[in-house]
Amino acid sequence: MKKAKKGYTLYTKQLWKEFADIRTEEALRSFFVEHGSSLGSIHETAYEKFMGLLGKLQRPAEDEEKYPMERVVDEYFQMHVPKTRKSRDFSYLQKVIKKNWPSESELTKMKNRKMDVSRKVMLLLFLITEDYGYDMVDDDYYEDMLEEDPMESLEIRLNKIDIFLGNYGMELLDPGNAFDCLVLYALRAQEPEGAASEMVESALRILFDGIDMQDPPSDDDTVG
Repeated sequence: MKKAKKGYTLYTKQLWKEFADIRTEEALRSFFVEHGSSLGSIHETAYEKFMGLLGKLQRPAEDEEKYPMERVVDEYFQMHVPKTRKSRDFSYLQKVIKKNWPSESELTKMKNRKMDVSRKVMLLLFLITEDYGYDMVDDDYYEDMLEEDPMESLEIRLNKIDIFLGNYGMELLDPGNAFDCLVLYALRAQEPEGAASEMVESALRILFDGIDMQDPPSDDDTVG
């Protein structure tokens, strides 16, 4: 985990807040003196982890062909979130969750470094890859969860998520964040030994129940 010189954990959002408060050249100089060595390194470590975990999803086994990004999105990331672009009739929560949901195009741009790796994508990667044991957790992780009561098991899992996010300079879980709140609800409402991504997908399925997953084909799509 990245540490600033004063000993506090350095998060991307905190850096942005500090930068936004700069009003003088001296304050700007002090900012770069204090944080210059950390700028970029946080994004770099997040990108490296993103590539490593995405690579595991694209090729789950060495003897398998590499999955195209479209298949990775459909099998792992979509989680019953509609692909439709029409959200006028969505509720506020549906709109907030749907906004910036990772698409094939966005993940490809992140992979090609044309977009920064987002916190939502990193959190989703944790939830997805936790289920497959892709170097996310230690060997005793699930044994510890099964030995504890449900609330303590939940705390173990949430602590792991916070450690993961903190390692890459990202804000920890926040109940005031709509997506985080949904994740917390999903993990709390079901048995702790279940797969994290399946818990979240179940919550998303309820949230978007009755909504078409994709836009209907246009006249051009149906010709021929």
